[in-house]
Amino acid sequence: MARVVQRRSSPPYAVLVLTGLMVAFLVAAVVLGAYYNTAREDLAKMNTDNAQVIRNLDKGEAYSANLAAARTASQSLVGYLLAQADQLKKDKADLTSQVAEKNAELEKASADASEQRAGRAAAENDRNEAKATLAQQRLAFETAEADVAKALATERDRNAALSDSYDKALAEARQSWNSRIEEKDRQVADMETQLRKLQHDLLVAQTKVAEAEGRIRNSKHAADRGPEPDGKLISIDVRKNIGYIDLGKEDRIHIGTTFAVFDGHGEIKNDTKPKGQVIVKNVMAKTSEVEIVPAAAGNPVLAGDLIANVAYDRRGTVVFFVVGGFDLNGNGVEDEHGAESVQNMIRQYGGKVVDQITPDVDYVVTGDAPKLPPRPAPGSPQSQMQLWQDKYARLDQYRKAVEDAKTFQIPVLNTNRLLALLGRASNP
Repeated sequence: MARVVQRRSSPPYAVLVLTGLMVAFLVAAVVLGAYYNTAREDLAKMNTDNAQVIRNLDKGEAYSANLAAARTASQSLVGYLLAQADQLKKDKADLTSQVAEKNAELEKASADASEQRAGRAAAENDRNEAKATLAQQRLAFETAEADVAKALATERDRNAALSDSYDKALAEARQSWNSRIEEKDRQVADMETQLRKLQHDLLVAQTKVAEAEGRIRNSKHAADRGPEPDGKLISIDVRKNIGYIDLGKEDRIHIGTTFAVFDGHGEIKNDTKPKGQVIVKNVMAKTSEVEIVPAAAGNPVLAGDLIANVAYDRRGTVVFFVVGGFDLNGNGVEDEHGAESVQNMIRQYGGKVVDQITPDVDYVVTGDAPKLPPRPAPGSPQSQMQLWQDKYARLDQYRKAVEDAKTFQIPVLNTNRLLALLGRASNP
C-alpha cells in the first residue's frame, strides 16, 4: 500500500486578515493620538493668552499699552479694546470650533479604535478557531499516518509471507521439473539403446540378405584386409626418379593421382607399410608416367612393386563411412572441417562416402573420438543441455560405428593409415 503523505497547509485566510487589521489599528491609534495631543496644546495656549490679556487690563501699564496701540491703529481706546475683544471672541470661537473638530476626530478615532478592537477580537477569535481547526487537522493527519504505517506493516508482512510461499513453490516446481527432465533423459537413453540394437539387428539382417544374394566377397569381412593392388611399376629410372605404371586413361587415371607403393612379393594387409608413393605426372593410353617418392633409405622402390590407392578401383567403386574428428595438419587441434576434407579426398580418387554402415561399406575411417564434457547440472540453461546432447549423439555415433565395424569385420582406417593408403602421407 502506498504511503499517504499530507502536506501542511498554508495559514488560514482568517489569520492573515486578523494580522492586517491589527497592523492598521496600531497605525490609526498612533495618528489619532498625535492629533489629540496637538489640539490640547493649542487650547491650553489660548487659555493662557486670555488670562494674560485679563492680567494686563488689571495693571496700569496695560492701559498705557492699549492706548498706545489704539493710537497707532488710529482708533479710540474703547474701539481698540472692543476690536480686541471681538478678535478674542473670534479666536475663542475658532479655538472652540477646532476643539470641537478635534473632539469629533477623537470620538471618530475612538469609535474606529473600538471598531478595530472589535475586529481584533473577531480576528483573534478567528485565529483561535483556525488554531483549533489546525490542531484537529494535525491530529487527523497523525491518526491517518499511524493507520497508514500500520497498513504498510501489515502489507509488508503479507508480502513477506507471499514471497516465502512463492520461493517454496518455485523450489518445488524446479525440483519437479528437474526430476521430469532426468526421467526424460533416461527415457531418451533407453530409446537410443533400443535404436542402436534395432540398427544392429537391421545390419545383421542386411548382411545375411547380402550374403544370401552372393553380393559379399569371401574376403569382405576380413578385418585385416588391406587394399587390393591396383597395378604395378613396370619400369623405373632411378637417376631421374621417375617410373611407369600399367594404368592409363582407360583405367580412369588422371594427373595428380597418388598411389602407395608396396613390395611386389608380399601380401598387402591392413597393417602393411608402404615403401613409398608415386604421383601421376603424365597419362597415356595404357600407362602413366609417375614421380617416385621413396619412404626411406634401405628399401628402394623397384620395378615390379605393387601400387594401390584405397579409394581407387578401376573396376568399381570403393565405399567408405567416415566418423569422428580429424587433425590433418598435425597441430594437435581438431580441424573445424576435417571430416569434410577427408570425405573430399576419398571422392577425389573415385571413392564413395555414405552416412551409415551397411554390408556394402568397404572401409570405416575413424578420426578422434568426440570429447564429452560433464553433464550440465539440473536447472542449467537449455542451450547448455542441447549442446551436451549434440556431443553425446556424436560420441554415440562414433562408438556405434566402431562396434559395427568390429562386429562385421569391416577394416578400420585411422587418419594416418588412410593418408598412407591414399598415397598422400608425408612419411608413409
